[in-house]
Amino acid sequence: MEEKNTVKQNNVSEMRRAVLDAISGRGETSNKHDADAEFARSEKQKENTASNPSYLSKAENKHGGVDKKKKIVKITKRKKIGFGKCVLIFLSVILLILFIFGIGICRYGWNGNISKALLKFIPYPAAIVGSDLILYKDYDYILRTALNGEQHNQSESDLINKKEVSAKVLDRLIINKIIKDIALKYEISISDEDINSSFTEYAKQFNSEEEFINTLKELYLWDINDFKSRIIYPILLQNRVNNYIVWSDDFNQDRIDSANKILNELKFDSSDKKFIELVSLHSEDFASVKNSGDLGWFEKGAMVKEFDDAAFSLQIGEISEIVRTQFGFHIIKLDGRKDDKIKARHILIKARGLEEVLQEKKKEIRIWKFVKF
Repeated sequence: MEEKNTVKQNNVSEMRRAVLDAISGRGETSNKHDADAEFARSEKQKENTASNPSYLSKAENKHGGVDKKKKIVKITKRKKIGFGKCVLIFLSVILLILFIFGIGICRYGWNGNISKALLKFIPYPAAIVGSDLILYKDYDYILRTALNGEQHNQSESDLINKKEVSAKVLDRLIINKIIKDIALKYEISISDEDINSSFTEYAKQFNSEEEFINTLKELYLWDINDFKSRIIYPILLQNRVNNYIVWSDDFNQDRIDSANKILNELKFDSSDKKFIELVSLHSEDFASVKNSGDLGWFEKGAMVKEFDDAAFSLQIGEISEIVRTQFGFHIIKLDGRKDDKIKARHILIKARGLEEVLQEKKKEIRIWKFVKF
């Protein structure tokens, strides 16, 4: 029996030794103490490997198991592009295409079928005046009609300077935009009656209204409404705005002050010498300045009404108050009277007109031109 137990114990010891050999990688274990120590080292190595991968490399290289150049490769999943990003990319491409066509149309005059189709829907600017747009399609429409009219007006030997016509058309549109802004600010308007009355005056230059309409179509490819909106309305509005500026104290206060200053000097010294001196210094009627302001002999009705009324009411040698006309501010001196004629001289301080105001506005307003001529 004891012999059987001894054999059994030996078998168990052999089994345990075999397990430890398999775990530690050693060929043999001298005794139980060595087997336990080997088992403990094996467990510690596992812990170090989990917490520090480089430990494994060192341990394995120490035992000659793994090459030092071996790398750990991380596998990452490819990210999918979301729907929102796809839409953003698509819109960016579309905008880029539209931008390229915009440059081609405005700067290089592209006029193919695609360009013409885009102009119907895309508000490409020909210019920006302040915060207002001048659309390229409006500019292009007027340019084509202008060029068509120029072809009819010129002989076959004449060459149309398209660049010059293009520049004039765009400048005219810019001026019209500024005039509209002034009219809006000062509540200046044109009625339908004014437009229709002016159209009738234009039509009277032809044998009939029908002939006038046919001529519009032939020369400018316009109908009646086009002519009214693109020709008559801008002209009437320009004249009315100019008239408002000429008679407005707001636009002419500095001119009024200058005229009053001259008049005060003449009230202190009304001699001919002083008057002639002030003519040479201040008068803006350059045709009469060389004659010391002398207007010669003239009868009633030869001058504008305001000037006539003031001049013919003076006594010889008398100087008028400031007389305001469409030309500006006059100071008149009567030099002679004979029958129904008088002889007078004057000092003129011109009123500010639309042309001067437009030049000032162009300096104040930021203007961008996108069309290349």
